[in-house]
Amino acid sequence: MKLLLDTKVLLLAATDDPSLSKEARDLIEDEGNQVFFSSASILELVMMQGNAPISPTQLRMQLLENDYLELPITSTHSLGVQFLPPIHNDFFARLRIAQSRAESAHLVTQDALCLQYPGVMSAKDLLKLKG
Repeated sequence: MKLLLDTKVLLLAATDDPSLSKEARDLIEDEGNQVFFSSASILELVMMQGNAPISPTQLRMQLLENDYLELPITSTHSLGVQFLPPIHNDFFARLRIAQSRAESAHLVTQDALCLQYPGVMSAKDLLKLKG
């Protein structure tokens, strides 16, 4: 299964935060899954100007060292944002949803607004889907 992790899930996983759901952790740790992070997440952390719990450079290195795959932003992803219903005000969240759709990946998120988008499923539902 192709998974794209949102920024919060990336941070929770990287810092071993107990508020990461067990289901999300199970998906991330399943070696049968391809786990991606968006370059948009790194940009989002850079824009936080030092208020992130981990430096964007350190996070990116840690992700790559742990065999996460980086998903760059393409014009296809950018154009996909315009077709999303206006549920979420967060541009980065919307961009990751567009990326996940364009790449046939499942977005792993704990963001209640993201979970309202058609096709975005909770980690619990993704585990059921995987069987």
